[in-house]
Amino acid sequence: MKKGGAKRRTTEGLMAVRRNYIEGLISRVDMMDYGFGLKSGLTPKEQKMRNKALIALLYLSARRISEIVGRVKKLPDGSVDVWEGVTLDDFQFGEVENEKIMRMRIRVLKRGRAKNGLKVVMDHVDIRLLDPLSKYIIDWLNYCKEKGIRKPFNLTRQRAWQILHELDPNIWVHWFRHQRLTHLSDVMDPFELQDFAKFARIETALNYVHKSPRKILSKIREADKLWA
Repeated sequence: MKKGGAKRRTTEGLMAVRRNYIEGLISRVDMMDYGFGLKSGLTPKEQKMRNKALIALLYLSARRISEIVGRVKKLPDGSVDVWEGVTLDDFQFGEVENEKIMRMRIRVLKRGRAKNGLKVVMDHVDIRLLDPLSKYIIDWLNYCKEKGIRKPFNLTRQRAWQILHELDPNIWVHWFRHQRLTHLSDVMDPFELQDFAKFARIETALNYVHKSPRKILSKIREADKLWA
């Protein structure tokens, strides 16, 4: 059992859900009864805005929770290693091929020769502004800018797990990454999916693409037409 009650979960055999399930989770936030955030200093209304944005961002970006909220880890020698999550400065708006996007700069932790075997690689992920879910992220970022909140998702990984667990005990932070990549595997090839997800090995992307039920059915239909 991890600190905060979060068990290590596996995505093995996990069923894909439709996007309206993600939208339903966001709507459910409004029904939650949050008290005043003693550590965050956020009001119940502000916490609801943040939590909606967090859900939308976890899904649309398919990023690991530590890349969004950061990570604090105690090392064997007793020292504390701190990796900062995203800040307001990490979000930029622009266009790519005439598509309006929000670009989020991220710090990806990868195996390397740095201290404690990890190194930080700067990267980014683009989110389409036409996606209906992006509204929750933009609303929260604009609010944070207005209020001078530098770090939009200033909470621990354990608290993020608790927020999601209260909405649905069957989901967890990595669940959103898995759902997004499962959805994208229907239209992306393994190399495109690897680039989007920042997988170190192509084999991980192959697992998603080869297990795509829609893609398999599409190939079956092609074969049936060919051999009719």
